[in-house]
Amino acid sequence: MSFDIAVGMSGDQLNAALAAVYDEVYPDLFTGSYQVEYAGLMFTVGIDVKEPPKFDLRPIAPAPALARELTARIEAEPGAEAEPQGGPAGERGPGKDEIIAAVAEAYPSFTVVLPASALTFSNGVTSTLTLTLTAYCYLENGPGPISFVPYSVTAPEQLDPVNNYFVQDIVLPHIKTMLTQVLAGVTIPPIEVANVPLSPPSIGIADDYVIAAANLASSGTPPPPDGSFPWPSTPFFALLGPNLIQQLGVLAASSATNNFSDSGGGGDYWGGYDWEYGLSLTDPSPTIQDNDVEFAFTLRGTVSAGVHVAILSIDLGFNAYAEPDPRANISLSIDADQLVLVAQSVAPFTIFVTPNTVPTWVFGWLITAIVNCVTVSLTPLITEFLKNIRLDSYAIPTYSVSVAGKNLRLTPVNLSVGNAGGMIGVAGNVTITSG
Repeated sequence: MSFDIAVGMSGDQLNAALAAVYDEVYPDLFTGSYQVEYAGLMFTVGIDVKEPPKFDLRPIAPAPALARELTARIEAEPGAEAEPQGGPAGERGPGKDEIIAAVAEAYPSFTVVLPASALTFSNGVTSTLTLTLTAYCYLENGPGPISFVPYSVTAPEQLDPVNNYFVQDIVLPHIKTMLTQVLAGVTIPPIEVANVPLSPPSIGIADDYVIAAANLASSGTPPPPDGSFPWPSTPFFALLGPNLIQQLGVLAASSATNNFSDSGGGGDYWGGYDWEYGLSLTDPSPTIQDNDVEFAFTLRGTVSAGVHVAILSIDLGFNAYAEPDPRANISLSIDADQLVLVAQSVAPFTIFVTPNTVPTWVFGWLITAIVNCVTVSLTPLITEFLKNIRLDSYAIPTYSVSVAGKNLRLTPVNLSVGNAGGMIGVAGNVTITSG
C-alpha cells in the first residue's frame, strides 16, 4: 500500500494500557449493583468484572448490531429523513440500508473480551455466574483523535430463563455503558509533522496493530492500512516515506540562511568590474539510505555584473550552477520527543559561473575576476548552510488516557531510527505512568 506517514501501536500494548486503566478505576468502574423487578419480584443484580478487558484485534465482519448503531446515528442527522436520490435519471441508486451497510464495512471492527465477569442474582436466594463476555467494537475516525467504540456486548445464552433475562437485558447494557466510558478515554492523537499539511488519516487493523496512515494533503487520504506492508513488530512505530522526507527538505530549504547574496568590484578607470548575486538551493531531492537520508539540491538564482574599459561600459548576465548538485548526508535521530534531521557531512561540489554573450572589447581578465569573486564568495556560504541543516520534524506523540477522573500517559521510549520497507522508521516501547 502507499502512504506518506503511518503510526501504529500493537494490540499487546493496548492491552497493557487497558490493564493499567482497569487497575486505576476498579472497583469504581467494572462493578455495580442494580435493583430489577422480574415477574413481580425484586432482585438485586450484581456485576463484578474480575479481570481487565483485552483487545482482540483479529478482523471481524461488521455485525448487524453495528448497522443498527450506525442507523440510529445517521437518522439523527439533519436531512437523513429524506430518501437517497440515486444516480442519473433512469438509474436506481442504493437505498438507505445498502448505504449504511457500505458505511459499516468502512469501519475497522474488532472485539474486546471480558474474560471473567462475576454476576450475582439475589432476592433472598443468591445465584452466581461467571461468564466471558464479548464486546464488538469499531474504530471511530473523527475530526479529532481516533477512538474505540463498543457497539454490542454478547454473552452465552443461559438455560435458566430468569438468569438469561438478567444477563441479556440487565447485565449486557450496563457492561456496554461501562466499556464505552473506559474506551472513550483511550484515543490515538492526530498525526502531525512539523509544518507539513497532511491529509485526514485512514485507519486500519493489520497484524495485530492499530495503524493510522496519512498522505501529504495534496495527495488525499490513503487507503486503510492492511497486511500488504511489512510493518515493524515493536510496540510503537512511526514510518515516514520519501514524499514526506522531501517536504522536510523543502522546510530546510525555506530557512532564511538559504539566501546567498554578496556583491563587490575591482579594477580602475582603464578596466574595472562590479558583481552581485542572489542565489539559493531549491528542489530538495531525498534518497533514503538505510538509516540516513541524502539530500541533493539545485542551485538557482541570478548573477549579474558590469564591466567598463575606459569610457565603454556594459552590463552582463551570468549563469551559476553547481556540479555535482550540492548534497548533504542527513542523519535522523531522536532528541527528547522529536525526530531530528541533522547534517553529518557535505559532498564535494564545484560552482561554475559562465557569462552570456561578451563583446570583444571586454578583457578576458575582467570576466575571470568576476567568476573567481563569485565562486570564492559563494562556495563557503553553501557549504556552511548544508553543514548546519537541523530540523525538528516529527514530534513523538504522548498518548493521554483519562477515565473516571484517573489520568494515564503512554509515552514511547527506547526509540531507535531504522529503515522499514524503504521508509524511515521510528520504533520502540511504551511506558505507562499515572498523573
